[in-house]
Amino acid sequence: MNPNRILVCPDSFKGTLTAKQAARAIADAAELVFRDAVVDLFPLADGGEGTLDCLAACGFSVVRISVRHPLNGTVNARYLYRDKTAVIESAEAIGLPLVGADKNPLLTTSYGLGELIADAIGRGAETVFVTLGGSSTNDGGCGVAAALGYRFFDATGHEFLPTGGTLSAIDRIVAPHTLPDIRIIVWTDIDNPVCGMRGASYVFAPQKGASSADLPLLDNGLRHLCQLLDADPDTPGGGAAGGLGIGLKIFCGATLRPGIEEILRLTQFDRALDQVDLVVTGEGKFDDQSLMGKVFSGVTAHTRPRGIPVAVVAGKASPVSAEQLESAGVVLVAESDPAPDGDYRTDAYRRLRDGAARAFSQLADKFFNTGVLMNQTYILSLCDHTLLAPDATWDDIRTVLDDAVRFETASACIPPCFLKAARAYVGDALKLTTVIGFPTGYQTTSVKVAETLRAVGDGADEIDMVLNIGDLKSGKQDSVLDEIKQIRAACQGKILKVIIETCLLSDAEKIDACRIVGESGADFIKTSTGFSKGGATAEDVRLLRLNVPAHVKVKAAGGIRSWEDAMRMIESGADRLGTSALVRLAKQ
Repeated sequence: MNPNRILVCPDSFKGTLTAKQAARAIADAAELVFRDAVVDLFPLADGGEGTLDCLAACGFSVVRISVRHPLNGTVNARYLYRDKTAVIESAEAIGLPLVGADKNPLLTTSYGLGELIADAIGRGAETVFVTLGGSSTNDGGCGVAAALGYRFFDATGHEFLPTGGTLSAIDRIVAPHTLPDIRIIVWTDIDNPVCGMRGASYVFAPQKGASSADLPLLDNGLRHLCQLLDADPDTPGGGAAGGLGIGLKIFCGATLRPGIEEILRLTQFDRALDQVDLVVTGEGKFDDQSLMGKVFSGVTAHTRPRGIPVAVVAGKASPVSAEQLESAGVVLVAESDPAPDGDYRTDAYRRLRDGAARAFSQLADKFFNTGVLMNQTYILSLCDHTLLAPDATWDDIRTVLDDAVRFETASACIPPCFLKAARAYVGDALKLTTVIGFPTGYQTTSVKVAETLRAVGDGADEIDMVLNIGDLKSGKQDSVLDEIKQIRAACQGKILKVIIETCLLSDAEKIDACRIVGESGADFIKTSTGFSKGGATAEDVRLLRLNVPAHVKVKAAGGIRSWEDAMRMIESGADRLGTSALVRLAKQ
C-alpha cells in the first residue's frame, strides 16, 4: 500500500542548502511520486550549523545583540531564549563566513561568543546550550573566558587578550571573584582531542586559514593552555571549534555532549512520528560518521523501536555496511543528481529534488507495492510530450500543448514551424522543445546553426539536434564535435540534446558519440529520432549512462509505448523520455 504520511527531516546540506530548503526539495519529490500521501516537513540540526533555525519554531524568542567581531569591529548576532533557557550558536558570533578572505586562526578571538553567553546570563538564563561548529577561531575559548571576567597576563605582567597565535604567551590566568551559577551544555558532534595530529589545530585550522607552518605554533599554544588549566589535552570533543570544547569545560564548567538528542526532545520529534509510514532524512555527505552523533543516528534511534522505515537522500553517499543500515531500518540510500560542472553548489535544489524523485519511484515499487500506475506523475514529469508527425496540424499541436500543461510534462516537443504560435499560446506555462537537422542530420552545419538561431528566437527552451551520423561513422569525429559546439553556441544558453540514432551505430561508435557529446558542452545525449529503423533500448540507455560524463544526461526516445517501457528506461539511467504514448495512456 502507498505510504499515507511521510516525515521529511534532513539536516542542512552544508554549503548549498539549509535544512529547510533541503526538506522542501525532498518533499517536492515525495509529493510527486506518492501523490496521495501527506508529507510533513521537519528540518533538523545536530547541534551545529542551522540549530537556531531548527529550534526557532519551538516557542523560543529571538534575541539580537551586537558583539565583538572575531577580527575587528562588531557583528550582529542572535540567540534563542525561553523559560530561563538560552540556545547559542557559536557561528553567529565567531563563524568562519564572518571573516571571509581575512580568515586567520592566529588572530581571531571567541570574545563575541562570550558576550552572547553573558547577555543570556544577564537575562536570567539558568541553562545555556552552546552549539559548536564552523568557527573561525583556535583560541581554546580564551576569548569567551575574557568576556566572562577572566584576565590573562604575560610574563611581564601585561594583561592581554589571547588569540590562537599568542596562547603560548600566557603566564598567569586570574578568574573572576564570582562565577554565575548556571548550567552550560555544549553540543558537539566530533570527538577530536585538543592537541596532536587529530586535534583542533592539525585537523581544523587549515580550513580556517592556517598554513602548514602555523600548525605547530597553534598546537603548542593549546597544549600550553591545557597545562596552565590542568586540563587533559586528550579530552574527547575538547578540540571542537578550535579548542572551545575544552575551554568551555574548564572555564565555565560546561558539559560536552552530542546535540541531536536534546534537539529531538525540544522539537518534540516523537510526537511528529505518530502515524508516520516513512521517514526521509539526509545531509550533504552520508558516511560512517553519520552513524555517530549526527541527525541520522538520532532519527533512527527513534524510528527503529517503532518499526518505521527510513530513506536517506544525501548530496553524496559513501558506502556504509548493509548490516548497519538494516539494523537502523534504512530501506534506501540515494544521492542528488550530479552537478553538470562538477561543482556541488550548482543548482543544488533541483538536483536534490530530482535525485530524490528517482529514488522514491524505485522505493515505491520495491517496498510499498504502489506499482507503475501510482507513479504516473513522476514519469510524466520526465517526458517531452512529442508530436513530430509530418501531417500534424495546428489543432493537433494545440492538443499536445494542452495535454502537456495538464499533465505537467517536462516539455512539449513540436516541429519548429509551430514554435512562435505555440509560445504565444502557452506563454510561460510550458517549456517548448524543437528539433534541428531532423530526422537524418544531413543538413550542413550552417543550416543547422541558422535553424537553431531561428528556433531560439521563436521561443524554444530546448533544442534536440541530430548529429551528422555519416560523419561519425566515417571517423570524422573532429567535424562532428565542431558542429555540436557551433549549435551549442547558437542555443544561447538553452538546453541542447544531441540525437545519435543508436540503432545505426555499433557499440564502439556509441561510445565515441558519448565522448564527443561530453566534450561539446551539450546537456543531453539522446538515443533516437523515432524515424529510423529502431528506437531506444534499455541496453543502449545503460551504455550511454556508463560512458557519458556525469554532467551529461540521457534522453531515451522512440518506441516508449507503455508505463513499463518508461520505467525500464528510467531504471536503466534515462533522465528524460521522448514519447507521445504516455499522455494518451494517462488520459484513458
